[in-house]
Amino acid sequence: VEIRNFCDADEIVLYLKGSKTDQYHAGCIRNHYVSRDELCPVRLMAKLQKEFPERWESEAHMPLFRNARGRMVTRVQVVGVVKEAAIAEGVDPDKVDGHSPKRGGATSLWHGCGEDAIVKRFGRWATDCTHDYLWEFHEKQKGLSQAMVRSDFDSLLQQPRLKE
Repeated sequence: VEIRNFCDADEIVLYLKGSKTDQYHAGCIRNHYVSRDELCPVRLMAKLQKEFPERWESEAHMPLFRNARGRMVTRVQVVGVVKEAAIAEGVDPDKVDGHSPKRGGATSLWHGCGEDAIVKRFGRWATDCTHDYLWEFHEKQKGLSQAMVRSDFDSLLQQPRLKE
């Protein structure tokens, strides 16, 4: 069912055109479902549609995400917004760059699902460079050293040994 008003939607379907990470230049489709979170993509699209209804009507032929002159938002502009957000959160803006949204998205997805293969597929990575983008949350490391110390070394010593 196609819904014309995002405030009535329970999901959005995004089509991403081919890019340098898309080996076959086939693009891909991503579904995002409504949530109660502040950064819910469906709710943000509803807000954008309410603020700029002409972008779905008389200006539908133009880029959806564009500046005041009607030009598509550039990478430099996105990096500028990321740096402004960093400053607002008390983070040194020199510590963020154009890869920050991809790193943050990949890390959040990885911590949410815990599966490398899903992160790799959703990030459209062909190699294991996915791991270069993932950041560990220090909270997840709590208790690891204790678990390592308490591991059952006796059972490891009882494992059959290979003959040399």
